[in-house]
Amino acid sequence: MEGRYWFIDSFGAQHTLVELAELLDHRPLGEAIVRHAQLILENAEKPPVNGGTNVFAGLVFLAFAWRITGEEPFRQAIEKELRNPKIV
Repeated sequence: MEGRYWFIDSFGAQHTLVELAELLDHRPLGEAIVRHAQLILENAEKPPVNGGTNVFAGLVFLAFAWRITGEEPFRQAIEKELRNPKIV
């Protein structure tokens, strides 16, 4: 994933944004999070700029997107990443 997403995927901003979207029932923010989760899936196989994996860095957004949309690709990406022995 491009370096411009490094901050949001590395310093806990995901948790804050998901909490705000849920607590305030803020639809535009929730939709933006889902779009970012889709971008994470699109870039899942590209080498990340900050180490680890693109999917691991985005697990919070993927979980939110799965809860909101119920779309299987989000769940499948989460399960695949959690089976990765490199993150245990």
